[in-house]
Amino acid sequence: MGVERFRSLEDAERALRLPPGDPRILKQMRATAAVARLGRVVQPLRGVRKFRTMEEANRHRDEWERRNVEAAQARIVRPHTGTPGGEAVGDEQG
Repeated sequence: MGVERFRSLEDAERALRLPPGDPRILKQMRATAAVARLGRVVQPLRGVRKFRTMEEANRHRDEWERRNVEAAQARIVRPHTGTPGGEAVGDEQG
């Protein structure tokens, strides 16, 4: 892929736009929707919590992060298989 140079911000913005009917529009829409779905997975911490030590607070945060990562990984759908986690239906390993 080559490097493009632009004389103005407007030129750069024009280069990003796809013409109406371009098949790449659907691909970009799907990619944007996939990113949006992953963003919804993160569950914010609500309320106030008190911890006796910093280690306890850090363990709590680490557990919260781990749960959110696992939830995000479970929601990832690989395009070539269409199944969560990327396993193809009927796929055998071995």
